[in-house]
Amino acid sequence: MTNYITGPTGYAVSLQGPYYETDASMRIYFVPADRSKLEATLDRYVNVGSSNTTYKPLGNRVVACFTNILEVRAGDTKLGYMHEIDVAFFIPALGYWGPSPIPTSVAFFAPYLFVNNPWAMATGREVHGFRKDMAVRYHPTLDVNSAAWTNKPGDLTQVVAWAIQAKGNNSKMVPIELATVIPPSAVPASVPWDIDDIIAEAIGDGPTIVEPGGQVPDDLGIGLRMVFAKAIEKIASAILAGLNLSVAIHVPLVFLRQFRDPFDSSLADVQQIIEADALAGIPNGVKLPGAYQLKFHNTASHPIADELGMPNDTPVNASLTLELSAFNFTLNHAS
Repeated sequence: MTNYITGPTGYAVSLQGPYYETDASMRIYFVPADRSKLEATLDRYVNVGSSNTTYKPLGNRVVACFTNILEVRAGDTKLGYMHEIDVAFFIPALGYWGPSPIPTSVAFFAPYLFVNNPWAMATGREVHGFRKDMAVRYHPTLDVNSAAWTNKPGDLTQVVAWAIQAKGNNSKMVPIELATVIPPSAVPASVPWDIDDIIAEAIGDGPTIVEPGGQVPDDLGIGLRMVFAKAIEKIASAILAGLNLSVAIHVPLVFLRQFRDPFDSSLADVQQIIEADALAGIPNGVKLPGAYQLKFHNTASHPIADELGMPNDTPVNASLTLELSAFNFTLNHAS
């Protein structure tokens, strides 16, 4: 390999990592989904090529993260920083190495992820393989790129992005609302996190137990469920204990990184399944009671409802809504 060529002052739209995210705030919606659709989406994007790991849905949940990050810096911090809006729809997944019927890893895959600036999109796509797309609006009236915006993640209530509604020679790309958050008409006061809720929602209807190697015995399946529950409980307990930034949470992510072949663009000349860790410190968070709903709209270019296992144009109740604030995280190089 050779050194990446930048402009004479060190800038390039695709920035060098690792990436330091400072003063982030986030709304997280746990949304029940069709598990078979989630499995099909993982098969399409990450169970491909020469990867020795097969990914299956952890349960029947999509984790929708609406995030505002005040400052994102690249590996060369002298280049300055950018403000990034990041709306991602993650599928929690179990990884199975080779023919093993026992899961060997946990990772999150986002088939849809929307950002507010081209630097975030180009860097995410080129370096790790994030499926980042540009959105043009995140709220019906507020400009989230304005200095006047108060940086509240609860203001991020829609994703309007460039899309093509129907496939065809005369179809034009236009801004289309692909995802909408519908808050409750009366918003109750927030309450502290509840460990039992977090465990239940992170697991959903439980880990996938039947894999290529065969049927895992019931007692082992129960044991695996307990392992995941204990890991989540440990994280939640640390947060609730008020350890603030001393809490370090590894969030493993999986990506399909690919580029079209310039000599035959029907082919990929780079196609890799890679994993990378985001290391986060979380100082505080609350649970938001009330009936929050998410609605997804399919288009030919973005069949978002289908790939996330949701009904099209039909509101779905979030089974749990959380809000995190004032935390930092780092996205490391791939492993």
